Amino acid sequence: MPYYYGMPEFDENEPQNYIVYDVYETPTLFACNEFKNKEYTVTVNIFTLHLNTALNNLVENKFLDAGFLYDGGGQIGNDKQYPYKLQHYKEFKIDLEE
Repeated sequence: MPYYYGMPEFDENEPQNYIVYDVYETPTLFACNEFKNKEYTVTVNIFTLHLNTALNNLVENKFLDAGFLYDGGGQIGNDKQYPYKLQHYKEFKIDLEE
């Protein structure tokens, strides 16, 4: 399945199903005026023509297996609005030492 960092601009060749993700970071631990840890949040948007619970669960399990914490998610829009796909988002967090 195709995946992209940030929302791409599609022409008429938009895939039927694809994933778009974004990442942002927040410092979580300071010592001696230096960052020691950062919390990374990854927002994953899953675009599908139809509800695909198996794919949503697969994405969630892959992140959990990699050590991320699931921080929630939901559905944005529906298949009657542009881009005429179902869009589900999931957010994951992980703390990493710098």
